[in-house]
Amino acid sequence: MDDGSETSIFEAMELLKSQNYEGREYYSEHGLRLLCTEDVIRNQLMRYVKEHPEYDGYAHMLELQSATLIGYVRENLLKTFAILVLLSQPQLIREFQQNRMKDSQLPLVVSNAHGIPDLPDRFYDLQYQFLAPLIAPPWSMMRFWDEQYIFPFVRKNLIENSSGGLFSIIYEVEVDRSYDRLRPAGKGPSVYACKELKSIGPSTYQLYEHEVSLLMLLRNVENIVPLVSRFVHGDKRCLLFPRAEYDLEVFMRTVPHPQSTEALDQHLTRIAELASALSSMHYIHEHIGHEEDHIETDIFICHNDLVPQNVLWVEGKFMISDFGLARVQKTGNIHSLHGLHRNTSSPYSAPMDLINDGDSRPSDVWSLGCIFAEFASWSVGGSQELEAFRQVRRTMKAHSSGDLYPEYCFHENGKVKESVIRWLGRYSESVLGKKAVLFLRIVREQMLQGSNFGGQSDTAKTIDTELRVVFGAGSRGLK
Repeated sequence: MDDGSETSIFEAMELLKSQNYEGREYYSEHGLRLLCTEDVIRNQLMRYVKEHPEYDGYAHMLELQSATLIGYVRENLLKTFAILVLLSQPQLIREFQQNRMKDSQLPLVVSNAHGIPDLPDRFYDLQYQFLAPLIAPPWSMMRFWDEQYIFPFVRKNLIENSSGGLFSIIYEVEVDRSYDRLRPAGKGPSVYACKELKSIGPSTYQLYEHEVSLLMLLRNVENIVPLVSRFVHGDKRCLLFPRAEYDLEVFMRTVPHPQSTEALDQHLTRIAELASALSSMHYIHEHIGHEEDHIETDIFICHNDLVPQNVLWVEGKFMISDFGLARVQKTGNIHSLHGLHRNTSSPYSAPMDLINDGDSRPSDVWSLGCIFAEFASWSVGGSQELEAFRQVRRTMKAHSSGDLYPEYCFHENGKVKESVIRWLGRYSESVLGKKAVLFLRIVREQMLQGSNFGGQSDTAKTIDTELRVVFGAGSRGLK
């Protein structure tokens, strides 16, 4: 592969170059290890010695220590050696070895060059082309990369109509496969959704850490979109998730609705699994090891922003996503331990949100009931039926505080709208089948009907239990 000439090694290294989505070039770490064998390292050092007679003393030293030096380079200094070769200064590798330096100490800055004399200025810029980060699971050590690092994203596109919310933007990214430590070799494309939190001042990092901590607590819960990686790149605070095929809003507008009772039951079974995920959130202390996660046993998690855009269709499952507004609350304490207020401008917000800043679990149940009601309507007649259902809920009225209700909300004067109850009551067993009718009864009577100012909705755990009975679902909730 290498005849010892400078030209041949340059040509070989040129083949290791890739470009990321910004057009910035980086060298393949895997390819570098294949290229820089012991023979290649030895040939490059000997070539330099032959071309520079003043290094006769170094040549003698090389004969005495070649095995030690070359072995150390292979083990610890491949990137550094490649940089020096590109700078036509391979002889400096001995200085790195004598100082017991390693590639893990890169990047170097002038102030921490560790006594390496005559290190070319270009070294400090060129080194970043060899330092593209590996994309690793979120439980590995949190890393902060400054803007000089070249991320191995070969493609990055804004996901149109994605629900990034007020504080974030969602991109589709494709990771250079050789830098992807998230998928086993050959197991699907290295394409992910990357959530970048917008920089809104000192609170940005707190929001980022808050969402990461919640996702880590929920990492073993089924039907919660999993966090697959996290990192900070310059001023970008990033969360990496599986790439969804649709959010539920897009799903209901583009996917054909089921044409048979059997297909309808299958769809409702899938959406009903969200109740299990919500139950696991509301009773998180029952699902995790307290000693491992260092949490109290009387806390619960509320999502606070359950809307169709925050339900994703990922690999054949509906999953709850976007925990940016989620709260950690404590039983008996009306104040949240961590998190923001609920999204009260959503059509799926609950009537108690207008007067209650305490336990948000009933509000989550209400919001999920609204989503279930819309999904059932879509299941019957597709996007046209869904739009008709929204129109019968349309309102321009103001509530007691003087603010307008959300335009397509489900409640008025503290209780579910009569138009919602009438609409959902239109569907008969002869049209939908027994399971779908029971599903809608749970939505009307246990998720929406009871959630008024004077009543109390059933818990997510109760709803999950009832839906398991309806659909004959086995044990679910934990991965």
